[in-house]
Amino acid sequence: MNKEKNGELSRVCFRKTRVLFFTLMLMGTVIPAAVIPVSADTGGPDSFGYNWMDNQVPTPLVTYNWIEINSTGVDSGVAGDDVFGGPFPMGFTFDFYGNSYTDLYFNTNGLITFGSGTGSTGNTAIPSASLPDNFIAPFWDDLAVGPGYNSGSIYYETQGISPNRQFIVEWCNITTLGGAGPMSFEVLLNETGEMWAQYNTVGSATSGSATVGIENSGGSDGLQYSFNTLGTIFDNLAIMFYSPQYAVSVAPDPSILYGDLLTTLSHNLTVANDGSANDTYDLAISGNSWTSEIYDATGTFLITSLSVPTGASDDIMVKVSIPGGVNYGDFDLAQLTATSQNDSGISYSAFVNTTYFAFPTNVTLMKDADPWNLDSIQQILTLYGIPYDEYTSTDIGVVDLSPYDKVIIPSDQPQVFYDAFEANLPWFESYVNAGGILQFSVGSNGWNGGSLTNLPGGYSKSSSTSNSVTIDLPTHHFSTIPNTITDSELDSWSSSTHGYFTGLPTNAVVVASDSNGPCLVESVSGLGRYFAYSLISEWGWGQGYSTILENIILSMYGWAVFPDFAMNLTPEFQNGYGSAAGDVDFVLTITNMGINNDTYDLSYSGVWPVTFRDIGDTMDITTLFVESGMTGDFIARLSIPGGASPGDMDLSDIIVDSQGDVNITESAQASTQVPHLAGWLDGFETGLTGWRTEVVTQSTPNPTVWETGDPF
Repeated sequence: MNKEKNGELSRVCFRKTRVLFFTLMLMGTVIPAAVIPVSADTGGPDSFGYNWMDNQVPTPLVTYNWIEINSTGVDSGVAGDDVFGGPFPMGFTFDFYGNSYTDLYFNTNGLITFGSGTGSTGNTAIPSASLPDNFIAPFWDDLAVGPGYNSGSIYYETQGISPNRQFIVEWCNITTLGGAGPMSFEVLLNETGEMWAQYNTVGSATSGSATVGIENSGGSDGLQYSFNTLGTIFDNLAIMFYSPQYAVSVAPDPSILYGDLLTTLSHNLTVANDGSANDTYDLAISGNSWTSEIYDATGTFLITSLSVPTGASDDIMVKVSIPGGVNYGDFDLAQLTATSQNDSGISYSAFVNTTYFAFPTNVTLMKDADPWNLDSIQQILTLYGIPYDEYTSTDIGVVDLSPYDKVIIPSDQPQVFYDAFEANLPWFESYVNAGGILQFSVGSNGWNGGSLTNLPGGYSKSSSTSNSVTIDLPTHHFSTIPNTITDSELDSWSSSTHGYFTGLPTNAVVVASDSNGPCLVESVSGLGRYFAYSLISEWGWGQGYSTILENIILSMYGWAVFPDFAMNLTPEFQNGYGSAAGDVDFVLTITNMGINNDTYDLSYSGVWPVTFRDIGDTMDITTLFVESGMTGDFIARLSIPGGASPGDMDLSDIIVDSQGDVNITESAQASTQVPHLAGWLDGFETGLTGWRTEVVTQSTPNPTVWETGDPF
């Protein structure tokens, strides 16, 4: 997936409008706060799209403009140790992580919160699952305000005229609980969405035990400027948190549907405007081999673009027709791309996966007792209209299994059943080798008292229990079809696994593991497959904890979301600018979309030399290993010759080849140029409409040479 938000494909630069104008309210008057060129004094984005920039040297990105309100604002009366107050009305609606607020709370510990107040003194890193959430932290530490501690107060005030009003909170002349300080800092919330933290003086206080940043309402997303780090907060520092002007996202990503031959499936997608300005998005489908068309939300009209106001979203429909003649399990993996008309460098590509499948048509359930006194398996088979027969331990080794697509062995059986199962392992193995699927649970030692020891297909197990489960392969069909499974739902009951696998077939794919080892595995033997697991998933489904049992039951031989080996290389094209004898770095991402781990060979085609580096920039590399369903980043460092002149350029192809399948290769282009300074200045005067920055960084021996982004 290729989410090309501002800065996301680079470490230090922005990929949208080259000069940004923000405003600062000074005593009710709107003045330009800064003309902001691209520089390294930035951070983000977080998942929502917030970034930060500050006024640190050598290239300040914002201007420090302290607004003193201790004589004009309201003394909140919030004072003491670990005390909060509110709600305090802002006088306008402020949007924060997609939610709108008209009031807020703040406390003596340098924290602003939305929705509710807190006196919390235990600062954490950002983001954090622990409370509090939904906050702005200009200096979150154990602080104290007012009588008994210092002469400080907390003031607030609304300034300006709609739509450019500003709400200001100032912690004035306060100290830490231990007396370090005095400190005066403030938060400025712009009606247009920007957030500022400014520090007039910090005195003897340090940032070594403080958190600075923002976090959403669930604690799942946030943007950290500093956490318990000395020297990051000092006098006359200004930090601005903001969301990009143009940004877009598409959900769900991926969209996965399954159907029969000669049917047309409708993928319902939502296009969201995550930026701060209205926008229209061009819509396109690429990478598809089956007929795919884009419609309006009702599926009535073909469309090629969609207008979405800022902060809003709209729905579209992608119709994909499954042709005749394709094989069971074949799929079409297309990309729906929404591109901003205001800035063509801003786009989002979501995967649209359409798979030809059929449910199992004939299943046998072998058991002597319902596991955990629950008929979860029978309910699921009935729910999906799948016919099934039931057999007991007396039928094992006797009944003809050849008519059945799948044989299911549940967890928690009595010992007589496990004795019959272990005595007939070759019988089950023959069924699998002939093309059948054996779905068996090793979750024994349950309510029915049986203990399972020996397993078919090269598996072995231990009986230790656990309730800490992690999905290792989120792209596997056990994890996605038809339900998206999360780690948390597999951890939500006591002893969610009864055992783990200590021995596996050589071709086994581990889908999930508990704290001891693999607990959900798929493997191939002959013409068939084993689905093996220690999850007591019948209990999980019956008690409403997890739907993973549905996914396992509905999975069939040949049902694959992704091929054995497949990959995607992004971004497909980048521009970079540098000077003679300098280096320009491009960050690229390999997504392993196959069900197998893979190692990729890295090479290039171009005139100027390219060196490949690991993402930490610690060593040269020629290959990159990426686990199935995961991503891997690397740096392509292009070296500009010492004799290069302004206007010289090189267009390099960055080539990635799969070692798992030599027929699979991807390439991306990197354009590097030594620019004409005069031409750049002309562009500056006209708003730089022709310039776009996509480089990661540039380092040269001369510190006065521009280091990243457009030259200046």
